[in-house]
Amino acid sequence: GVIRGGLADLRAERNYRLLLTLRLLMRANGLTLAFYVPYGVERLGASGMAGVFIGVISASRLASSPLWGRVSGGRGNRACLIWSGAFYALSPIAALAATRVPDPAAWSVPWLGFTLSLPLGVYLLSLALFGLALQGNIIARNAFIVEIAPDDRRPSYIAFLNTVSLPMSILPVLAGWTIGGSTNGLDGLFIVVAVTGALTFVVASRLTEVREDA
Repeated sequence: GVIRGGLADLRAERNYRLLLTLRLLMRANGLTLAFYVPYGVERLGASGMAGVFIGVISASRLASSPLWGRVSGGRGNRACLIWSGAFYALSPIAALAATRVPDPAAWSVPWLGFTLSLPLGVYLLSLALFGLALQGNIIARNAFIVEIAPDDRRPSYIAFLNTVSLPMSILPVLAGWTIGGSTNGLDGLFIVVAVTGALTFVVASRLTEVREDA
């Protein structure tokens, strides 16, 4: 079956073991997605900014796709995964910093309909970094699996990783239940994701690039 074959592949292929670790870490890295909007609104007093926050993440993903494509084609998917880990780590760090930096001045942005302060600017940067990380991960993760898998095992390679990591999908629900409405709890969550992002960077760095032209 998929599980038995996947376990055998894990024993035989070091890159595959590292990819499984990365898949689990990436699930943890995505935890902050559901909390960026309420955190920014509550901690920065940015009421009415939910659409802007979501838009920054979406725009970052869209704008970064060509860049990730160039990195993947030129440096390989390993490089994409390494940089994704770095951005996953930096994003929550920037979000935490946004609530602690001074607010010396603010600039009106009339064409966007809000006033930009230094804390808000740093927070928007954290959202852009998250969008970058998310898109890089999406582009590189399955592509790297395809590169290392034998031609006749590619579907099972992907299916096994998806099956094993599926229980991690409940993490956002558990995080929301644990945190409740506590902003201090969100601070803790952001710290945890900064750590898992750093671990993603380290694990991705240990991958062996398999493309001869990368």
